[in-house]
Amino acid sequence: MVAQFAEVNAAFTGMVMVLGPVIADGAFGLARWGMMIAAQSVGLIIGSGIALRWRPQRPMLTSVKLVALCVFLSHVAAGERRACLPAG
Repeated sequence: MVAQFAEVNAAFTGMVMVLGPVIADGAFGLARWGMMIAAQSVGLIIGSGIALRWRPQRPMLTSVKLVALCVFLSHVAAGERRACLPAG
């Protein structure tokens, strides 16, 4: 589980902090990129408030499932046809 979170954090940080501004500057401008980061910050604050109040019965399992869901949705949003589906 530690490896899963390390990989997700490394991919997210690299994408948002390094590639994001470079791609945004050429595609739609840094002002819109700033608005996107501001919206993300609002979502993080709201999510933190929910996390403070919600007490699942199995927190470790719930956290792994939620991270897997976020990774899956990001692959779907990127347009991948086979988005991280488990084999079998």
